[in-house]
Amino acid sequence: AIFAAIIYILVRLWKGVPSEEIMRPLMEFQKETPNGIWKNKFFSVQSSPFSSYEWEDVHIQGLFGDLHIDVTDTVLPKGTSLISVRQGIGKIKIDLPYEIPVRIHYTTLFGDARLFNTHKKRLINESLHMKDSYEGVQKDSAELIITLSTWAGDVEVTRK
Repeated sequence: AIFAAIIYILVRLWKGVPSEEIMRPLMEFQKETPNGIWKNKFFSVQSSPFSSYEWEDVHIQGLFGDLHIDVTDTVLPKGTSLISVRQGIGKIKIDLPYEIPVRIHYTTLFGDARLFNTHKKRLINESLHMKDSYEGVQKDSAELIITLSTWAGDVEVTRK
């Protein structure tokens, strides 16, 4: 495949096609979305930016590494927002503001869960579901759904 791509590029250059025109599709493919802050990586340690950022639903997949998602530095839109993480091995830490109602779905083969400063719960091939701050919530307010799936990893969700 690589050999064929090199021959294609050489033939196009030989025919007089400018190199910018040949490489443009590759450059457009590599560009990130303007607000994208998360990347799917096999091995990484990722964290939310240190400054305020515009909210986008978060979908992350990784094999090994730690993730830290801080939702306190953004404004969630009205309606339902989503954080979805599929991680092989590593710790996932999520910081939430106090006023946002949240539903958490956590599935793991082996891991510890500490949700909202409760005692640590060891899970072995189990799922955990939890709701928080839904009392007195208005119908059109913001809501956050968090789905986490790990092979072996700890999850910590706190309010600050």
